[in-house]
Amino acid sequence: MRKTKLSLAVIIIVAVSFLSAGCWSRREIEDLGIISAVALDQAPGNKIQLSLLILNPTAYAAGQGNGGGGGGEEVGFVVSAVGSTIAEATRNIATTLPREIFWSHNRLVLIGGDYAKSGLKDLDFLSRERGTRLTSWVMVTPGRAVDLLKVKTTLEKTAAETLAELNRSRVALQVKLFQLLAALSTKGVSPVAPRVEKTMSQEAGAQGQEILKMTGTAIFKNNKLAGWADLEATRGLLWMRGEMVKGGITVGNPQNPGSFVSLRIRDAQRHVNSVVRDGELMIKVKVITDMDIEEIQQTSQLGNPGYIKLIEQAAEAKIAQRCSRALALAKKLKVDPFSFGAVIRSQAPNYWLQVRDDWDAVFADIPVKIQVEANVRRTGLTGNTVKQKD
Repeated sequence: MRKTKLSLAVIIIVAVSFLSAGCWSRREIEDLGIISAVALDQAPGNKIQLSLLILNPTAYAAGQGNGGGGGGEEVGFVVSAVGSTIAEATRNIATTLPREIFWSHNRLVLIGGDYAKSGLKDLDFLSRERGTRLTSWVMVTPGRAVDLLKVKTTLEKTAAETLAELNRSRVALQVKLFQLLAALSTKGVSPVAPRVEKTMSQEAGAQGQEILKMTGTAIFKNNKLAGWADLEATRGLLWMRGEMVKGGITVGNPQNPGSFVSLRIRDAQRHVNSVVRDGELMIKVKVITDMDIEEIQQTSQLGNPGYIKLIEQAAEAKIAQRCSRALALAKKLKVDPFSFGAVIRSQAPNYWLQVRDDWDAVFADIPVKIQVEANVRRTGLTGNTVKQKD
């Protein structure tokens, strides 16, 4: 009985000690430098410049814009430091920032062009530091990345939010940090990332105002920037990678030359097959996409299956053209941004063992056959196009 009471007393004491400890690891928001975006640029002496967009919680909660509101407070400010590694640059920032650097809310890793050309050798820190987010978006800009963090945005509070929303819109390629790191460490896969630039608005009443714009794709060979794909080649790249989730395509109206038909993409799939004959490899890519008609100029005969078929054929030709453009660019750069190497590794393992160490060069000479199937599924709420009476 005495032992039972003693054991119960010990349990109570231990429980009370836990309850009385409180939130011993709690960190107050006023003590944190909350990172919203990271910019990586090349610095002299083969060093790296790390720039952090730090949020001002008071101004952010008040709903002020990036340029400051009624109180004149900035929602975010940029701090920078140079180091031999990202870790060293972070420590150098900490010597001037009177708050603890807090990585867990970072939404974006922005890579400058010169740093991308020199090689993404310092990203190990972003995967090893326990506070960083592997789901952060990754983007590349031809100029200096830090300059984009300083752009004053309108609809969103910070440049980081603007770029994150552009990524979510899927108007171009989407890449997260964990995907880039996986591509960098996988044979047969060439890393890619969306390209973003700072430009001047052409909208009426906003001339001279800086805006952020998606302009294509950065293509890497090993860990160094190899070249750029424009938006048309990027869309071909998306179809060839099986990542065309949403978007549109406009083709000529087969009934009325000089007018157009716009189609909305509902779904797209990619199927890749590799065929090895007499030691030679051929890659066959089939792209299947379902579309809805968004708009038709001039008269139309949507009830005529033959007319719908002509629209589908026009869409197939345009998609094939974009895919071919992306393929030609990849072969010119001798890179494989379509992950064909990963497919061949599973479909033709014996052939892959022979070419894996020199896959990029081998891929440039391999014939690739592209087949496109486009299907119009819906024509909208109206039948024939509305036209004025004579």
